[in-house]
Amino acid sequence: MADYLFIDNNQDKVNGRQNDPNLSSRQGPLYSTMIENVQERILSQKMTELTTSVIPTTTKRIQNSSILIDKKIQERLEKIPTYLTKENKTFQSIIDQALRMMNVSMTNDKIQNDLQDVSILLYQIQILSMYHLLWTSYWESGVGQLIKPTSERQTYIIYAMNISIWPKEIQRLLKSMDEQSADMNQSSMDIVSVHRQELQKQLRQTEIEWNKKVNHISGYSLKVEQLLKDYILRNVYEFQKEIEHKIELVTIDYHIEAIKREFDRQNATEYQKKLMKQLCLKKDEKETTEQELKFLQERMHHFNVSDQCFKDLALIDSTMIDSIENVEIRQLLQKQSRELIQQAKADFCTLILKTAEDQRTRAELNYDNQKEKLYDIHHNALDDTILPLKMIDLITERCRMIGERIQSIYKYKIECFRWKSNEKKNNH
Repeated sequence: MADYLFIDNNQDKVNGRQNDPNLSSRQGPLYSTMIENVQERILSQKMTELTTSVIPTTTKRIQNSSILIDKKIQERLEKIPTYLTKENKTFQSIIDQALRMMNVSMTNDKIQNDLQDVSILLYQIQILSMYHLLWTSYWESGVGQLIKPTSERQTYIIYAMNISIWPKEIQRLLKSMDEQSADMNQSSMDIVSVHRQELQKQLRQTEIEWNKKVNHISGYSLKVEQLLKDYILRNVYEFQKEIEHKIELVTIDYHIEAIKREFDRQNATEYQKKLMKQLCLKKDEKETTEQELKFLQERMHHFNVSDQCFKDLALIDSTMIDSIENVEIRQLLQKQSRELIQQAKADFCTLILKTAEDQRTRAELNYDNQKEKLYDIHHNALDDTILPLKMIDLITERCRMIGERIQSIYKYKIECFRWKSNEKKNNH
């Protein structure tokens, strides 16, 4: 699990915290990831400022738009989560632990309020940091810096990984603003730049406010801070995984689009483009049916789908059975009714599993046949330009990335399902 941490390494000096004996050891393992992220943000921010010294028309429209930038972010920041309210028993126990560490009376309302304020600020810093990482991935995708050269992703398929590809989320946002600029690349750059600058600004302001707050709390120590942060990290874990999932999809989508552009650069004909589209659709169907089957099996295993689906099922009216005076007959009918219901449950589960498996098998066969067709066209063609081997390699690699995308989506779906299932168990 990647830690999204809270504070700029240089912020202590700005706010005079280098003299705080309780917090002198701040730069431990918990902070290393955030320090690196902040340093990258600062460097990238300086580059952005150099390239956008004159605010373009699109940026002004963003700032003046009735669609507030970061509206969802602002709503999340302004709404205090229930787990940070004093009415929450778990949070109150965390506050009580902190008070004991500080040797402060449990009845000291002022310190309790201060600790709650600090917790809310830490939460806001965490949220802003995660959103900044997401918007940084948008920026890097758009300026061709998203894919870092590593040995992990070596592939024999060669295609450009330093080209500008703006994510679908940015394209949708521009459409929602009815942006008709002739230069969509510049418009995308403007909107992402404004969002990142605003996130950076709010993050710095919140960090400063947090530093000022803790400087005025007597007895506040690194242990108290760690206690509060650990509690917040546990509660934002699901949101963190959501952001990580979105960043992963941005990366996969970049590869999918980059391969398509490389394919087009081969002077692909409409026929060749059609072949690529057909195989990609078959791959989508194949992987979707495969992952749907896994998701179905997961739900049956974790959620006891048979009980849920048939919870209220009664093949015979229970009041009718209960009204029978003869005890033996009544008990016999009740037993037979239960057995019928259990058999119906088992038959239903078997049916839906078999249907899903059949769909998976058909989709897999369709994909394999379509892929084999490409190689047949290549081998039987009199002219190598009909379907060159490089084009087949690009099509196959794009299909592989489409499969990765669907796997990522369903992996996240299953994780969300497990979280919700565990929450229900814990609430009962």
